[in-house]
Amino acid sequence: MPRREQIADGKPISISIDVVSVVTAERERLQNALDAGNLIEIISQYPIRETPALDKIAKELGFQNREQYERAVRKLLMDDNEALTFVKSLFDTLESDIEAA
Repeated sequence: MPRREQIADGKPISISIDVVSVVTAERERLQNALDAGNLIEIISQYPIRETPALDKIAKELGFQNREQYERAVRKLLMDDNEALTFVKSLFDTLESDIEAA
């Protein structure tokens, strides 16, 4: 990335990104996190809402779209205390993992 002085000079700056090496390194980092079961790294580096994963999940579960799936999950959590307690327990586990890290 250009430094502040280079930007202040106002001269053209060429930036080159080796996409193959960046993607390869990122795939390796994700695979290492998966292999290590490092859920914290995966969640923090790869927010599910910014991926097509929710669309795929919704489709595979038979929902028309992601919004319908999200509404169904919210309704389930409002209507079913056992489901809500289970989801909350997942966050308790995640918080414990974060504190330990």
